[in-house]
Amino acid sequence: MSIARHSIVVVLLALLTGSALAACDGNQQSHLTSGKDEVQTNECRKEKKLPDVGGEMVISQWENELGSTMNITDYDPETGAVTGTYASPSGTAGEAFPLTGWANPGPAKIPIFGSRVVAVSFSVNWGQYGSITSWNGILARQGTQLQITATWLLTRAQSDYIWDHTLTGQDRFTEIQE
Repeated sequence: MSIARHSIVVVLLALLTGSALAACDGNQQSHLTSGKDEVQTNECRKEKKLPDVGGEMVISQWENELGSTMNITDYDPETGAVTGTYASPSGTAGEAFPLTGWANPGPAKIPIFGSRVVAVSFSVNWGQYGSITSWNGILARQGTQLQITATWLLTRAQSDYIWDHTLTGQDRFTEIQE
């Protein structure tokens, strides 16, 4: 059976049985799992290794394009909870506010077809400024650098119009190298 035809058969079997499927280095390996059964053909001679991106990597100091700094000081691998502080020169006096959120690297045993990132979510209550901001996004390796790219929603208690209470945007945080 040709390699192309073999690959199509393995993909169809995975789709029909609801199984997980992994491929390694192009055409060198096909791997099909369904429950406890496992079929493997053409051993992969050269294992494809993706760079590790784990939840613990969120513990660091980060800076966005506007000069805001986020210092994530704790990550609980059991629950995914993260805590730290956030300081913004935009709209505040630059003081640090408590940050709380989550980091989820996903199950380690799921086959990876493309990229692997850590899903992140965190929020800051701006206290006397009367607003809350929440970010949702990913922690990923960009070349040799770690970055958090996240969409934010800032909801403020006071505004001139009902439709103007929530603002949205996107931030890119780069790890501060010491």
